[in-house]
Amino acid sequence: MSEVRPRRPSTGGKAPTKVRVHLAIEEAPSHDGTPCFSIWRYHDSLHLPEEWPPVTPPASQRPKRALQIYDTTPGSDDPVHLKALAETLYGKLDMCNLDEDTRIDVWGMPLPLEAPDEDRVAKCHAHSKVEIVWRKIDSDGEFRMPPRKFVPQWHRVMLIIDRPMTQWDEDEGGSLSVGWDPRIEYIQEQAGWGNYDVVPERRPISYDRRQVTEELECLVYSLSG
Repeated sequence: MSEVRPRRPSTGGKAPTKVRVHLAIEEAPSHDGTPCFSIWRYHDSLHLPEEWPPVTPPASQRPKRALQIYDTTPGSDDPVHLKALAETLYGKLDMCNLDEDTRIDVWGMPLPLEAPDEDRVAKCHAHSKVEIVWRKIDSDGEFRMPPRKFVPQWHRVMLIIDRPMTQWDEDEGGSLSVGWDPRIEYIQEQAGWGNYDVVPERRPISYDRRQVTEELECLVYSLSG
């Protein structure tokens, strides 16, 4: 006996609607006025026709998890540049099936091209530490920056862009992945091996254009939990 399949509900002669997915790009607050744009994906709460304009997403849909990305190239504080960069980087993540539970915050903090990596890391690290506290206390909890939970070494991580994307394939580098705020378990583990002095406050690793998509995916995945 053949299986009896349920009939599809009638749409009254109209084309069936579907939940539409959009990108939200919004200017995020900062404790010192450093420009920042937050980008994330959301869906319409109602089934609306495709031709209707996007519905402004409620703040309740804004993801709690966030990857912090600092662009330290000259002119990176230009809002047009910063928004375009946010879309480009998010597009790389979207190809990795990024879920709707993670956003990325892209900061514009221009430094001279010849600035050493140590200066870039130190400046972004110092800024991020203050911003985490400020967003938690003084910005009504919006755009919070929670730590990673299920990682063996570092509570915090950020990506620093140290040269224009057109130059990422020249020599080595283009971006720096920086882990910081070591977990106490990691420190204890290293101490158990006799490595008392090998756990720095932060640790940068350089990536070029060919590697950055994979690193972005890993960083976002590490925010889960």
